[in-house]
Amino acid sequence: MNGETIICSIISNDDHRLIIEDPLKLEIVNHGGLPSMMTTYWIPLPDEELRVDIKQEHVIMVSPVTDDMITFYTKAIRHARGGDEDETRNKLSERLKSTYRVQSNNVFH
Repeated sequence: MNGETIICSIISNDDHRLIIEDPLKLEIVNHGGLPSMMTTYWIPLPDEELRVDIKQEHVIMVSPVTDDMITFYTKAIRHARGGDEDETRNKLSERLKSTYRVQSNNVFH
């Protein structure tokens, strides 16, 4: 409701609430005269997955994401957790691809 754009994995979606995992705030910033995407913590991420319930009435818009956005998100989560281990990257990538196939709406506005 405050206009923030959140990128995350949707775990569950019904008429009353969404359950999301590992939310990051997505911002478009000016970097050398060009628009760039930047993520920041929406809620500080623990070492493991973070799940959050959101009332549907608080969501203004949900939009599908591209494969490039999934890659961007996976790298941002990996970086936020302080590592780039192949296992973590593969685990996040597979979870996101699975979420994308089941529930393609992964960006909140």
